[in-house]
Amino acid sequence: MRLSVSSIRNRPARVVARRRRAVETIVPGLRLSFRRLAVAAVALAAAAMLPLGACFGPTWRSVHFHSDQPDFLRLPPPWLGTPGARRALAPGTEYEVAPGAPPPGDPAPLEQQARRQETTGQFRQAADTWERCWDVWEGPLHAGSPDGAVPAGLKGLLDRTRALRAWRGPEDTPGLRAYLTARDAVNSGDPGRARRAIDRIPGDRYRARAEYLSAALEFRRTDPAAARRAFETLVRRRPDNALAAYMLGRILLTPYLTEDARSAAIPDRVRVADLRRAIAAFDAALRAAPTGRLALEAHGLAGACLYRLNDFSGAQLRYCRRLGALRPGQEHLPTWTSVRWCLRRMTQAEHEWFRQQALAEPATACAYLDLRLHYGRVSERTNLQLGVFALRLLARHPDAAVSGRVLARLAEVDRRAGHPERAVELARWALKRLPPGADQDQARWNLALALRDQGRRAEARAALTRIADAGHLPRLRRGAHEAAAVLSEELRDYPTALYHYFALEYQFDYAYVADCLAEPADLARFLRRYPGHPRANLVRYSLGFRQMRVGDYAAAIATFRVLGDWLRIAEAKFSADTSRHGPRLPPLEVALRLRDLEAAEHRVSTPAAKARAAYAAAALLFRQRHLAFYNAALWTGQRVYALDLGGAHNVSRSSVSPDAREKARLRRYQEEHAAAYQALRRFARVAEQYPSTPEAPRALYSAALCCTLLPSVERWWGDPNHFRATQEAMRFYRRLQRDYPRHPLAAAARKFGGPA
Repeated sequence: MRLSVSSIRNRPARVVARRRRAVETIVPGLRLSFRRLAVAAVALAAAAMLPLGACFGPTWRSVHFHSDQPDFLRLPPPWLGTPGARRALAPGTEYEVAPGAPPPGDPAPLEQQARRQETTGQFRQAADTWERCWDVWEGPLHAGSPDGAVPAGLKGLLDRTRALRAWRGPEDTPGLRAYLTARDAVNSGDPGRARRAIDRIPGDRYRARAEYLSAALEFRRTDPAAARRAFETLVRRRPDNALAAYMLGRILLTPYLTEDARSAAIPDRVRVADLRRAIAAFDAALRAAPTGRLALEAHGLAGACLYRLNDFSGAQLRYCRRLGALRPGQEHLPTWTSVRWCLRRMTQAEHEWFRQQALAEPATACAYLDLRLHYGRVSERTNLQLGVFALRLLARHPDAAVSGRVLARLAEVDRRAGHPERAVELARWALKRLPPGADQDQARWNLALALRDQGRRAEARAALTRIADAGHLPRLRRGAHEAAAVLSEELRDYPTALYHYFALEYQFDYAYVADCLAEPADLARFLRRYPGHPRANLVRYSLGFRQMRVGDYAAAIATFRVLGDWLRIAEAKFSADTSRHGPRLPPLEVALRLRDLEAAEHRVSTPAAKARAAYAAAALLFRQRHLAFYNAALWTGQRVYALDLGGAHNVSRSSVSPDAREKARLRRYQEEHAAAYQALRRFARVAEQYPSTPEAPRALYSAALCCTLLPSVERWWGDPNHFRATQEAMRFYRRLQRDYPRHPLAAAARKFGGPA
């Protein structure tokens, strides 16, 4: 049946009502019109296309300190399986592996293990190990690699694993071992040794495998004509041999995979005949083995043949079948590249033919929906047809798990169209229909975004936290941690934000929150809420610094002493020298000395004694420079880079621009953290409160030195909007000349600050 925009709009009301009732059987009480769905689909596609470029940047490092960060609360949710959704990757990882698959790396240890298992007669276990070995090799870094790039030990692995799994018992062992020896000989590239090994394969049971190895030997000898004849003969003799049919298709397709002078010289008639025969061979392989890795590769290569025959809708159908069979989180970059090329070439009629075929294949249809939402053209007509296709898919498969996946996508459509209340309803129904797994996690992600758009941030954070704690894919868990951290900051719940940043290992973010944004009471609340957290001592250490910076020395001393041996180890690990090569005082000792000097100032009665104690406290901070209040265990040498060299003195994150409150906290933090600034304030107080003491002129001179020193500490202090260092220094120098003209320091003050 042909479907067009005019036929949809002119369709009798009873047909439209029937469509609406079909959807209402899935979501009772929901009213979706085709016109409103078209508007929503347009909004979704437009919003989804614009920010996708940000997904390809390094997104794991920080929320606050990278202006190119994608917004986890505005971008589409992390669609599963798409290479564009590279958000929330762990530090140092380039892609995410599927659940149960080993991490990317060197397949050699697994290959050695599989060979040991073959030697000891553990043939079925060896087949499993070979599969894992291939998973390690086959990640996106190697997907689509030419056959010559595959390690010699992994060539012909489908044939090998099938033979290992077909082992029945001890009576099969001699034949299987002879086959394995021949298989290795074929892979080695020594034709003579391979031929002798094939001839030694005994019995009728392994005769078919011996014939396959003989044909594979011709293929390894890089003689395309001989290999083609060998596999054609084998397919005629054994039409149920899926591997032989698949290899014949590969041989027929290979000359046309690259557009070079040799392929261009092949006549069109021969090219069309070869590609059609390749498709027939791949279809024969699919009939013999409709599932498994061989079937996936056959679908993809058949799509490549159809693409070269300009049958873009047929190619797209094969590619989407290939994608629909991927496990959640699994990727296949060559196929995604191919489907995007198909989308660029397909006409409206070809899209309609595809949709008619895909309605019977829910997994294929869902892969197509994801493709169009990410890469499709933005037009009202296109998105209207896409929305109608989703509704027809729901009506045809109301009880299948695919209905939950489609409902989750429709929830995103409604949310972006400005109807978060309907998006919440759709997402909740999707959650009810989806079994536990990655698809349910994604529906919950949609629910969280819709709740946030409604202003229900606490509920949205609860949904994201559930994904973060129990999600089925690492990327979704990390993305949920980041989104929950951002929501926690919006709610000013800094203990929870720290919890999520610690889980992400975002050092810049948890250091910035603990050292700047959070109040000491927030850090204390974190310790009460998560007493057994692995970073509890680091938070307690940070709390001690925060207490010491605001002058609560008794509380800081008590906090540092609770740390016990951890404090000693941390100080030894992050020991440093001051700019004058003096040893950095441990924070506990700094707090003790400042407490004693402050107590001495209050205890003594004469102004001279008070001035000496106050001046000593200021001098202590001045001599320590920027190390007195520097939390080395928290920043590990990265603070200057994060706040200065990294260009983040105007700290921001893409989701929430810094408001006046955050800017005020950053200013307060810079003042509290800078020991020279705190020393400056203390020196100025000595000169103000004890002008008649010998320490007063020295304090004015020292205050001027602090003003000169501060801009060299960090760029923040060099900004005229924050601190006019030169003017402040001149003010102190001239005051020294004016109030103490006969003091020995007056001449130096005149030299550096000019005459009063």
